[in-house]
Amino acid sequence: MIEERKMRAQEMLRKLFNVENEDIISMKSRKRNKIDARKFFNYYLWKHCNIKHSYMKFHIEGMHHSTSIYFKNKLEFELTQYPEIQQDWDSFLLHVDHAVWREQLHIKTAMAKYLI
Repeated sequence: MIEERKMRAQEMLRKLFNVENEDIISMKSRKRNKIDARKFFNYYLWKHCNIKHSYMKFHIEGMHHSTSIYFKNKLEFELTQYPEIQQDWDSFLLHVDHAVWREQLHIKTAMAKYLI
């Protein structure tokens, strides 16, 4: 189950960030688009596949647990501050895990109801 979700996520990230599969699952490059793809992949594995930071090294070659935590915190900040990144994340979730996307949409709709 997790392997199938990982493959769908990698496929979408390749399209979204114009990277190769190797760029997503290894820490060999520091180019912006490759880092962003890895950041999304790390966050998806942690948040939606329940993989702990200390086990991320088994899914992303060369990733230390502290890097995984940093990526998570950085992406959470970016999601709240930059609408274009939130839009990329929503698009990613829509294509990778439609059920999770619908759940988030439901939560956002309920929150908006009470904010107005």
